[in-house]
Amino acid sequence: MVKKQQRRQVTFKQELVDQDIILSVRHLKQFFTSGRGANKLRTKAVHDISFDIKKGEVFGLVGESSCGKTTTGRSIIKLYDVTSGSVYFKGYRINAGSRWNEKEIKWKTIRTNREIKRLKKVLKADIKQEKLALKQKIKEAELDILAKSNPELAAAKRELAALLVTVQERKNIFTKDEYSFKTKIRDLKQALRDEIRERSDDSQDDNDIIVAEINKKYEGQMTRETKKFEKARKQFVKEQDKDSKRILELQSVIKTGEKNLAPALKNELAAEKLVIATKVKAECDHRIAELKEATAKVIAELKANLAEIVKTQKEKIAQIRYDMKHIDMDIMNKMQMIFQDPIDSLNPRMTVEDIIQEGLQIQGMKNRAENSKKVIEALEKVGLISDYASRYPHEFSGGQRQRIGIARALIMNPEFIIADEPVSALDVSIRAQIINLLNDLRDELGLTILFIAHDLSVVKYFCDRIAVMYYGNIVELTTSDELFRHPLHPYTKALLSAIPKPDPYSEKNRERILYNPFTAHDYREEKPTLQEILPGHFVLANSEEMDRYRQEIAELDKKAAAEEAAENARVAAQEVTPKTEAKSKAKKPQK
Repeated sequence: MVKKQQRRQVTFKQELVDQDIILSVRHLKQFFTSGRGANKLRTKAVHDISFDIKKGEVFGLVGESSCGKTTTGRSIIKLYDVTSGSVYFKGYRINAGSRWNEKEIKWKTIRTNREIKRLKKVLKADIKQEKLALKQKIKEAELDILAKSNPELAAAKRELAALLVTVQERKNIFTKDEYSFKTKIRDLKQALRDEIRERSDDSQDDNDIIVAEINKKYEGQMTRETKKFEKARKQFVKEQDKDSKRILELQSVIKTGEKNLAPALKNELAAEKLVIATKVKAECDHRIAELKEATAKVIAELKANLAEIVKTQKEKIAQIRYDMKHIDMDIMNKMQMIFQDPIDSLNPRMTVEDIIQEGLQIQGMKNRAENSKKVIEALEKVGLISDYASRYPHEFSGGQRQRIGIARALIMNPEFIIADEPVSALDVSIRAQIINLLNDLRDELGLTILFIAHDLSVVKYFCDRIAVMYYGNIVELTTSDELFRHPLHPYTKALLSAIPKPDPYSEKNRERILYNPFTAHDYREEKPTLQEILPGHFVLANSEEMDRYRQEIAELDKKAAAEEAAENARVAAQEVTPKTEAKSKAKKPQK
């Protein structure tokens, strides 16, 4: 079982290597629970996202606060145990969740057992119905035989049977009416008590007056309901008395008629009744056997499906546990993270040297002199001098502390870095310095970066591709230029409209788009999926929205083509004008 999964893993790994993909996220789910029992809540921080990051690129993950960006980054680097899905780095599965697989087994088992119980209950009811039908058929056959020799007795028995059914049905209806009446009276009494309590608390008047006034109000309703029920009860008693008398008469007629039957006729009737009963019972038994066989077949299919699902999920769980047990730590060291808040991510009781070389010591590199040398090299790479190694974090500015955090990540010689909003806590001027530093390090060291941010202007400058997240889902994914040129999802348009413009006139006339998912989408009939609308351009949409987006792209392309043609015509006109002026000057005679 595990070997089969390992062969699939090797094939998938080769696919990632061939496509030059360094990180692959597949169906990642990260849920958090809080509370216990009835107060237990589950928050879906990340809900089924998938994406690939190619070697050497900067992949941007943007969205508003609490959309799941940071949770995604921390799940990738194993700071969280993921609920479900898998994370592959250089073809190796480094993080995966089996809780979802275990819950799938549990839920499917519960649903199957419930369905089996329901089927058995239905089968039991059907068998009971068949047996009742059998008894009724035997009675009908007996009356048909009896009608040949004694029509009056047969007619009396038929009338008695029909009358007994009518009496029972009428009794059932009256029982329901009686229950409904008692419920209404109980509700009215409760409403009476509630109103007396509320009025007594709010009013300063005499309570006796209030009670009398409210009693008068509800007594009328109770009286009307009581009269209505009494009328129905009297009608029921009258009809029941009438039918009871008729039942007694019929029973007397039947008793007398059965006494007067000749013994020979009784034996003949009994013999015919036995033959018919045997035939009808055989038909009933055959029908019951068919019902049992059909039910057993359905139950067997349900159990087989359950067994297949359990087997598949257990195979996945076994492979996940195997992969997690045999993770190569050298692979994990090639992934590092830069945190959002530089002061909170640095231990105030440790010097810069101890902070930066902590990762080396964890990996067993105990040579102090060699580690110090690597610390100095890391500091120089991020633009800090070696003298800073002996200082503490509180002695530095925000930008310097973030450079220390970057140096701590670089000392492990990573190939992939998760930058979790590394500039959001910094001044605007310092942000540009840090972004330029990351750009230089990317070119110098060949880094691949997952850049998490909510500032789209920064992401546009720094990232090659961008994924837009909203409430745990990726709603749009494409290249940076394409996203700003052809934003399709309403949420992406809302984010882009929030970017301030440096031109005062443009900023004054900037149209702000507000996103409301309840009015922007209609997912009652078809749920959305992440679909590719253009090469490399993915958007979360259903079929109706995809058609609308394609039409929107066609209109934008048509508009862009018209603008390009107008620009070409303008340039051509500017090129022709100097030539015309030169010719006119050449033809003009000199004085």
